[in-house]
Amino acid sequence: MNITFQKISITELENNQNQFISKTQSITLKANPFKDADNIPTQILAKIDGEIAGSILCFPSKILVNNQEFTSNSGSSLYVNPLYRGHGIGTKLSIQRLNASKNKISLAAGLSHMSLPIFKKLGCTIFYPDRYILFINSKILYSKWLKGIALSIISKLTNVILKIPLLWITLYTHLKVNRFCITQIKHATEDIEKIFNADTHTFKELHNIEWFNWHLDYNFSDNSRNHQDLYLVSKNNENIGFFMTKVRFKEKAGQGKLKNLLIGSIIEWGSINPQILTDKELCIMAINKLYKKDKVDIIDIMTDDADTISFLRKRGLKKNGTGNFAIYTGEDSPLNKFPEYKVQTNWRIRPATSDNGLS
Repeated sequence: MNITFQKISITELENNQNQFISKTQSITLKANPFKDADNIPTQILAKIDGEIAGSILCFPSKILVNNQEFTSNSGSSLYVNPLYRGHGIGTKLSIQRLNASKNKISLAAGLSHMSLPIFKKLGCTIFYPDRYILFINSKILYSKWLKGIALSIISKLTNVILKIPLLWITLYTHLKVNRFCITQIKHATEDIEKIFNADTHTFKELHNIEWFNWHLDYNFSDNSRNHQDLYLVSKNNENIGFFMTKVRFKEKAGQGKLKNLLIGSIIEWGSINPQILTDKELCIMAINKLYKKDKVDIIDIMTDDADTISFLRKRGLKKNGTGNFAIYTGEDSPLNKFPEYKVQTNWRIRPATSDNGLS
């Protein structure tokens, strides 16, 4: 079987959209502030005898190593035509994508249980930051078995119990976090970039003003409920922190077990001084916004900060697997000069890394 690969730039994608990508996705990809980095393709197609057998998207990105910039990429929407499955096309497409950056550097966050084996097989370094969820509306749990009045009564009774962790969080916010001022902003400011740059991790994906605004202004879906919000946190009229939330409507989730739910995720956050404003305080602020403003059914957070994890568990959040954060370096990658990249604590890990913020 002769497999060929076609690398498509954003310009080519605009002029020749295919069945694997929507107009909205094309517009979002075009707005990527790093789209011209090293001429990284936006989409790679696998072809057999001229027929498209599979597709994978590329997200050009950049990483910082001790504040030195390197181009990188990440990927999403791997698809193989059922007629051609079982021939390793998914793996071959992933190899093409991983090596699409001149520096042979690729990041991926939030890998599914289906894609994780491919990344392992290709020799990626994989970290496993914990993922925690907080259920707010039990109706989505019972709707598979109950309907009508029974569903309404049972879910309302259960929701009373589910509000206990929220009461603890509200009380903590009132006693501990009310000394801060939280302001939603429509677009990123220099203060956001300054706070991001204050982070001292050796390795991190570059999130500058343009990156934040890309995530605020674009989505991968036309659903009006899907959005990202950015908040500045200040004290004594000084901006000292930020957090970003993401809301997604899912017709199906949890391998089809849950239906028609609104998921709120905390995808980015940072503090100019963690001793003044901690990760756990930022996460609590974000939880309150998702609960009170966005009225979500479930709140989701991925973190590797031990103090934040301990705090969230005590406030009723339950572990729900891991975030699966992967780093790939090719044979000639400059990242190989820094072997400490294989240590999880050397990375600034956020759920918005790679394409995760927009997907």
